[in-house]
Amino acid sequence: MRNDPARQAEHESLVLRLLWTILFVLGWQLAELLLMLVVLIQFIHRVFKGALHPGLLGFGDSLAQFLGQAARYLTFASDDKPWPFAPWPASRVAPDDLEDRAA
Repeated sequence: MRNDPARQAEHESLVLRLLWTILFVLGWQLAELLLMLVVLIQFIHRVFKGALHPGLLGFGDSLAQFLGQAARYLTFASDDKPWPFAPWPASRVAPDDLEDRAA
């Protein structure tokens, strides 16, 4: 039973998952800082320009989706690794919404 190949493969898989988890936690920390920067810039833009920045609206939505994907992987809710192993999430904010919300 000591040399059970299935158990050894499962252990190796868990060790690899731990390594990915550490890397994605570090990525989470960077994305969190980036999110705070987007929020700050969007707020300043809104105060001084009187409108939201459409590019930041779309990027903020994509970043939020990335964080959601990372959280699902980190909590074992999904085995799908987020970006850069999957495409960067496309913004779900419709182009018309961008124009309406930016005005």
